[in-house]
Amino acid sequence: MLLHLFLACQTPQPESVTPGVFPAGGEILVTIDGKNHITDKVLYSSMGIPASELEKLKENPQFQQALAQEKDKQILFDLIYREALKANVHTTESTKENIQIARALAEREALVMAYMDDWSRKQVTDEKINQWYEDHKVGQFEKNEVDISVIQLASQEEANAALAQLKAGEDFAKVADEKNTHPQLKGKGGAAGSFNLNDRAFSYGPAVQKALLTTEAGSYTDVLPVMSRNPSQSGFVIVKLNSSNKSYQPLEEVKELIEVRVMQEAQQTLITDLKSKADISYPDQETKPQAEITTETK
Repeated sequence: MLLHLFLACQTPQPESVTPGVFPAGGEILVTIDGKNHITDKVLYSSMGIPASELEKLKENPQFQQALAQEKDKQILFDLIYREALKANVHTTESTKENIQIARALAEREALVMAYMDDWSRKQVTDEKINQWYEDHKVGQFEKNEVDISVIQLASQEEANAALAQLKAGEDFAKVADEKNTHPQLKGKGGAAGSFNLNDRAFSYGPAVQKALLTTEAGSYTDVLPVMSRNPSQSGFVIVKLNSSNKSYQPLEEVKELIEVRVMQEAQQTLITDLKSKADISYPDQETKPQAEITTETK
């Protein structure tokens, strides 16, 4: 009897832990009723942002907007969470089980994210970055700088008439100054400046982009419609390609982007490799042997 009492005294009793209590630490961003604190660590974790990415994101306006939304969400959660504690919802067996599962899932996700981030960063080398750049620079990092002059008119009929003048041998700059309806092009021989043809926001739209790719320097396009969100750019144009220069963004300008791509590809390779080596089965979906089916239906 005395031995049992002694052992009972020596065995630590399970503590009554309140679920949902955040660990201490971090910068306090929200205080509720002077005691409930929501920290930066909690918000960044709930947004799924690795600590390694924070410095790059902090000055990003979109990130700040998302952070403000997450604050509002966590404030609401905290207010309802306190009401749930008052109602002793956390003491029911079903809630305890749900909390245990949720905790296990959260712990697994945190471990997976930490491991994937750490592992994939170790796969990034200068050699892989250089190779990725060489494999993808055509198309992704290509710059096609063009200098153009433009004759812009309101109707296709007017544009066709201007094109006929050009084909008759009249000077492009002279026709541009006579016919242009765009105020910024008139009086300058139609000089519109330099553009990057690989820019999705090209001012004159995709039809002009496509035409210029096959136009030689010193030549001009046929009459083309302008497809632009800017009303002042609407109408029809004839575009002269004064000069073009193809180049690529330097590696240093896109190195951070490539590092992310290399990490993403490494993660996908790891996932594919792990799945191919694992023996995965789905007992609830397996078909019973034909002999068993025959026996049961007799």
